[in-house]
Amino acid sequence: MIDRFSKRHREIDEKTRELLVREPEKLKRNLQEIRANIAHKERARKIKDVGLTKMRSHWKKQLSFRERFQLHRLDRKTSLAPAAQRITPEQAVSWAEHHLFDRRSVVHEHEIWRHALDHARGQDFSLWEIQSITSRRDYVRGEQFQGKVTTREVINREWEIVCLARDGIGRYGAFVTDARSTNVPLGTEQRQAVEHILSSRDFVTLFRGGAGTGKSYTLREVHSALKRKGCPVQVLAPQRQQVADLERDGFSGAETVSAYLTRRSMPREAVVIVDEVGQMGGEQMLQLLSLVKRHRGRVILPERDA
Repeated sequence: MIDRFSKRHREIDEKTRELLVREPEKLKRNLQEIRANIAHKERARKIKDVGLTKMRSHWKKQLSFRERFQLHRLDRKTSLAPAAQRITPEQAVSWAEHHLFDRRSVVHEHEIWRHALDHARGQDFSLWEIQSITSRRDYVRGEQFQGKVTTREVINREWEIVCLARDGIGRYGAFVTDARSTNVPLGTEQRQAVEHILSSRDFVTLFRGGAGTGKSYTLREVHSALKRKGCPVQVLAPQRQQVADLERDGFSGAETVSAYLTRRSMPREAVVIVDEVGQMGGEQMLQLLSLVKRHRGRVILPERDA
């Protein structure tokens, strides 16, 4: 049903394919930028003054009797579901800490209060109880933080990540000894990025590219060069939609970081490329780097500039 009602998404996909067939030189551009431009310029004019009742009637006509029946049963099951379990103030604070510190090293203490209250919406306790709990937490505080806090667990986790990257500097051979040998047409900055990545001798290689600079195209050339050399390569992304975008861009076999970590295995000396790495949490990053290190592999981390 989601696929059926995602008409605008399908329309953009079709127009993007038509454009790339008609103007193949646009393959050098960022695909997401092309899609965004099509979505903005070729959107059909909305019909005004259509009430919700008419819209619902129109939607129902597109459903089969069986689908309507299943939705009705689902709605009844949801309404009869048992009440949510009670959340204690301590549990709410712990959830907020895990949520915030997963991607950030230092946060304002009031952010922990807000997220704890948001998580425990409808529970019978006050802001004062949340504040009382955080005041007793063994946070790392200091004048330089100005109301911000962190934890020793977060500090230790980040230190392990830093050490893994630092200890791997210059410890490997170049991915490809002559990155300039390919005949694929690239822009000057794209070519420099490809050569920089493929000549890297580090355990962790970083690559940042702004929107519309051809990051995906550059990454595809790096991926192809590694494959030509015979390196096992795995392309990952934090979210499922990002994996779908990668597969659409030609990275077959891409998968989420979570799925990859669940297997806890990988080929020896493989190269792992993680797109949109800025959206990964610190705990996942440490797990991934540790896994790759154990199997004597290497990591390439592309990220989009803000």
